[in-house]
Amino acid sequence: VTVIMDNKTFTSEVNILPTVNGSDVVKVFRNGTHYFATFHDCEGNYLKEGTEVIFNINGVMYDRMISGDKGLAKLNINLEQGEYIITAINTVTGENAANKITVIPKLIENRDIVKYYRNETQYTVKVIRDDGKAVGAGEIVKFNINGVFYTRSTNESGIVKLNLNLQPGDYVVTAEYGNCKISNNVKILSVLSASDMSMKYRDGSKFTAKLVDGEGRSYAGQTVQFNINGVMYNRVTDSSGQAKLNINLMAGEYIITSSYNGSNIANTIAIAA
Repeated sequence: VTVIMDNKTFTSEVNILPTVNGSDVVKVFRNGTHYFATFHDCEGNYLKEGTEVIFNINGVMYDRMISGDKGLAKLNINLEQGEYIITAINTVTGENAANKITVIPKLIENRDIVKYYRNETQYTVKVIRDDGKAVGAGEIVKFNINGVFYTRSTNESGIVKLNLNLQPGDYVVTAEYGNCKISNNVKILSVLSASDMSMKYRDGSKFTAKLVDGEGRSYAGQTVQFNINGVMYNRVTDSSGQAKLNINLMAGEYIITSSYNGSNIANTIAIAA
């Protein structure tokens, strides 16, 4: 603050102390960690025990009383995992202060999965205790994927794994432990690919299906089965992972199915006269 008096300038520093003090909180889902704030009046005295203060978190207001002689008020945090802003409101001075609340799920180290059909990639999660450390072996986690439920047990590192032996497509997997739930996307890529084909009657065209291994590389020397017009044909992939079938059918439109190790794709073949 600067004051001018009798052509003299006086400068003083004024420190404005807050009347609400709180700290950011990081806690594991539904453990015993609480949010605390300390409240003073305008003279710097602690608010008296029984004085009502207000907390606002996630859009909900909570009235709480000062407990003890240190101006302390507490709010239990029973929110789902995520980040929140909590505002502590001093009803005596009108001042408010904001802090961040971070709730960590008990299921961590999970991620979305993109994998090729029936490769060895698994969905994994780690289970932690209230103190943030990994649980031991034998804790049960329930999974739901594609409407089917599975239960799996943690290993000694608190990690639980689920095999993903699904047909190509997009899925959501949900893991549940106690009251904690997490979800991730799972995308299963087909190891077979092919395109619809248009041709003229006996023009020498061949239908080609491409096969890759679990890493997406061309897969040679493998048998691909074709089903067209109710007749089965087996063809072996070449060095480029391609299996080819001569098409000597009458004019018309046909559905051809290519199959390998339980994976199937369908295409249309249109033959003009």
